[in-house]
Amino acid sequence: MKIQKHPRYSIRCRCPKCDHVFFTNANKRKIIELLQKKDMKIADLCKEMGVSRTSIHHHVESLKEEGVVTDYYTDEHGQPHYVKLKEKKQ
Repeated sequence: MKIQKHPRYSIRCRCPKCDHVFFTNANKRKIIELLQKKDMKIADLCKEMGVSRTSIHHHVESLKEEGVVTDYYTDEHGQPHYVKLKEKKQ
């Protein structure tokens, strides 16, 4: 397995058979674990993890850059803001 260091403390496998990303940050791993159960609002992630909104936002933005999560809004006014795991390419 070829490993490539990736920005923001993650490691991405460069094997042609997979696209795995391994995160070294416990908060990112926890966010992914929670999102495997259901889509969540940023505020709910804050409550569940006991971490500030700024910290959650930082980790979510990093996970978006990595292509692991995406976000969406439920109405035209932009509220509430949900985060979900990106669907794997088949």
